[in-house]
Amino acid sequence: MKQFKNPAALATEDEQVNELNLMDPNILSSHEAVTEWGINGSTLRKRVKDFPLGTIRKFGTSYAVTREGMIRVFGLPKNYKKGKMDDERD
Repeated sequence: MKQFKNPAALATEDEQVNELNLMDPNILSSHEAVTEWGINGSTLRKRVKDFPLGTIRKFGTSYAVTREGMIRVFGLPKNYKKGKMDDERD
């Protein structure tokens, strides 16, 4: 992880930081993830060590997870069918 020695080196509001996009829909809170996958929060917590490196991180009492990590550990989400999510329309 980058360490900034000079606070002026940090991006301003108008600059775009390309290293990590927290608005990426593939980054989920643990609540969003367990809801989408139809599992209990305790199930996710018990499987934390099964996630590939960099696909889950704890923040306080919650986790941030990637869709890739969830798929690798739990398979496809409960509402996934034939290549589309149930809530998608043609």
